[in-house]
Amino acid sequence: MAVGDCWCSRCSAADLVREVDTLVQHPELRPRSILFLNAHVFCLADDHPTLHRQLEAARIVAVDGVSMVLAAWVLRGAWLPRCMMTVAFDAYVGARGLTPARALLVGTTRAEAEAAAANLAARSRHLNVAAAVSGYETEETYDCLFRDGAGVDLILLGLGSPRTEELIERATARRPEAVVWHIGAGTIKCWARTKRRAPGWVGRSGLEWGHRFIHEPHTRGRYLAGLPRFALRVGTLWVRQALGLPMNRPSPRPSPIRWERVPAGRVRASPVGSCPLCAPPAASRPPEPRRRLADHPEF
Repeated sequence: MAVGDCWCSRCSAADLVREVDTLVQHPELRPRSILFLNAHVFCLADDHPTLHRQLEAARIVAVDGVSMVLAAWVLRGAWLPRCMMTVAFDAYVGARGLTPARALLVGTTRAEAEAAAANLAARSRHLNVAAAVSGYETEETYDCLFRDGAGVDLILLGLGSPRTEELIERATARRPEAVVWHIGAGTIKCWARTKRRAPGWVGRSGLEWGHRFIHEPHTRGRYLAGLPRFALRVGTLWVRQALGLPMNRPSPRPSPIRWERVPAGRVRASPVGSCPLCAPPAASRPPEPRRRLADHPEF
């Protein structure tokens, strides 16, 4: 569904977990990026073409936050299910019977990323974090990491917007067979145990922003400056819509969650460079079996 000039997906956390598992099973499916949309990202999309482009190109854009649920109701008269990305990622980690997946984790500090990877290894039977990298590395380091990350099924990013969306563009260009998932920096910090999680009832009631405002002082400026800007933008869009004035709409596309066939083929691993963060050479791992796309109903 188009909300203003951004797309949102009608998906719950359970829907997102099923879709990620399906993408891991079938590397032929495109597109393969999963993002979220909240008030902060919605406003940033106006000023950052790369962010806006990645939102349009994503397979799923989850409605992360009660503000976007309200915006969809004001502008489109529809209630979209809220899908908090931390909750969805927790559900993926704790699910049983999913396809084993090898992942790269990128975001926050290196110590936090490594701590999160260790905790994920202790909790998940199917998710293997092969490398955990800081979100403050150079572009050349990330290019090397993605180029030589053969055999990776998931690239988990949490660097903040629009930095994450810029890195998604690099990751999808160099590892088109991997699922690129913007899980958010807060999710990594939660798994590193450096961030205080909100009680379950707070998240379910849509008051997580209040918990962050109280316990994370660095977010207060973003809320105090960002929420009025968000309300002004939604109000402007509503007035233009009510007056029948032309509005910018995202490019036409099918349902945000959809099946697509692309020519199958294996991606040959690039030679490993000198970067210490690179994955081990492909020759040191057993070859992956070929996987073919079965017929599926429309999701």
